[in-house]
Amino acid sequence: EPVYVIAETTGIYRLEIGSLEKDATPGKYEAKLVELRSVTERDKTWLAARRVFEEGVILTNQNTSESSEAAIKKYEAAFSLYGAIGDRSEQHAAMISMGITYRLRRKWMQSFEHFERAFQIAKELGDDRRQAESLEAMADVQITNDQGKALQFGNEALKKYQAIGDQKKQAFMLSWIADIHYLWGEEETARDISSQL
Repeated sequence: EPVYVIAETTGIYRLEIGSLEKDATPGKYEAKLVELRSVTERDKTWLAARRVFEEGVILTNQNTSESSEAAIKKYEAAFSLYGAIGDRSEQHAAMISMGITYRLRRKWMQSFEHFERAFQIAKELGDDRRQAESLEAMADVQITNDQGKALQFGNEALKKYQAIGDQKKQAFMLSWIADIHYLWGEEETARDISSQL
């Protein structure tokens, strides 16, 4: 897990690692300092965006109507801050998180719209993994609205995962696609797809 810190003053700092879970099994950790440099205005904006984004994640996990609305506002603020410094990768993450928050509240169309916007950002970035993840999310929410479109997005996600060699995700998508065909009563097609697992 990356940790980003801006020190207000020079000095000696100590990193303490702990778990929020009381019964967590003790583990071993290795900390590595990747970069040490003077802070820039871009760094300050990026860290401010990250903090707002993480506040959104906490609110999303509460999964109430009020916390979800507050989470969306946090993600929108993070999206704007990341946009101010041209960080499209983090904007993609903020857009995906908005989609997830809407999906948790069963607001399917708002969820789909944000996943679709995330896909467009991933295309701009030329990032096949982010495109695949966006398409998978689009397929997941479309299943409640249009199974044909859901299958289309699922197949596109599968191709992207194949292109990047992610076998675990390929297996997941093949199973998901097979399930759609079973729902349609196309058992032979479903079996053919399942045989690829």
